[in-house]
Amino acid sequence: MYKYCSIFIVGALISFSSAALEPPESAQPPSQQQLSKLLSGNTLDGEWAERPFRQYFSAAGSTRYKEGSGPESIGRWRIDLSGRYCSIWPPSSHEACYEVLVEGNNIYWKAGKDFYPSQVSEGFSF
Repeated sequence: MYKYCSIFIVGALISFSSAALEPPESAQPPSQQQLSKLLSGNTLDGEWAERPFRQYFSAAGSTRYKEGSGPESIGRWRIDLSGRYCSIWPPSSHEACYEVLVEGNNIYWKAGKDFYPSQVSEGFSF
C-alpha cells in the first residue's frame, strides 16, 4: 500500500513542478516589432535552469549578460522575422535562436520543452 502511495505522490509532485514552469495561457508569441520594442534599451531579470541572470539589450544590437555572480559576457542580438530572439556570443560565431512567449513585461524563453521566465525593466540596470 505505501509503495503505491509513494509512487502516486512522486508522480503528482513531478506533474506539479512541470506544470508550474509552464507560461500562462495568456502569453503569446510576439511579432518581430513587439519583441524588439520590448527588449531595446531595457534590462531583463530572469532564471535559466534555476540560475538567476540579468541581461541588457542595447538598441544598437549589443547585449550584456551576467549569471549570478559570474563574469559578464558581451554579445550581439536580433529578432528574426518570425519573432524569435537570436544571439551570438563571441568567441563563437554560432547564432542561437529561441522562441519566446510574451505577457506584458514577462518573457518566457523556450529551450527544448522547457520555459524559463524573465521580466523586463525599463532602461539600463546592470
